[in-house]
Amino acid sequence: VDPDGWMSFDTAGRLLNECIAATGCPHFGLLLGRRFSPATLGVVFQLMKHAGSLREAIRSLVLHLHLHDRGGVVALNPHGAENVELSYLIHHPNTPGTAQILDASIAIACSVMRCLCGARWAPSEVMLSRDRPRLVAPYRSFFRAPIRFDAPHSALIFPARFLDQPVAGADPATRTRLLGLAAELDAARPATITELTI
Repeated sequence: VDPDGWMSFDTAGRLLNECIAATGCPHFGLLLGRRFSPATLGVVFQLMKHAGSLREAIRSLVLHLHLHDRGGVVALNPHGAENVELSYLIHHPNTPGTAQILDASIAIACSVMRCLCGARWAPSEVMLSRDRPRLVAPYRSFFRAPIRFDAPHSALIFPARFLDQPVAGADPATRTRLLGLAAELDAARPATITELTI
């Protein structure tokens, strides 16, 4: 573990596997993601909170996620005629604990969406690239949506009309200051390694 608070994805994945072995809980990654506070994303989440619309907030996540997480990438793409998908992909698919990391990441993405759109927000569908677990109920309970396991990638699917929704309480001046801070953080630590902050 890096003294500045960074951990390699391999280390994080192995730690998740050890947690599953110790607890006997096969959906440990989902539970971890459920307990994650979006505020832990630091400047990335602050940029999202002060975006003019949900589309701009997600664009901030796509562009600045590396300030918190350098082991994966977020993407926003069309899904059919009226929906979009917010996906998370790991750079190195052979990373230990991949299924658990993806479970946690999609749960975190759902929590972020609920912070921006309201606690009652739910996706239209959830795609998880992991195999179908023995216990599906914890996933249904948290996401409150149909879940497709064994999907080609992991993503939240929701109506594209949400993208134009304004973010309540957004302040353009605060966002401008945060963009400056993000640029300083970028300059201080070039994104050249696969890791995440802890």
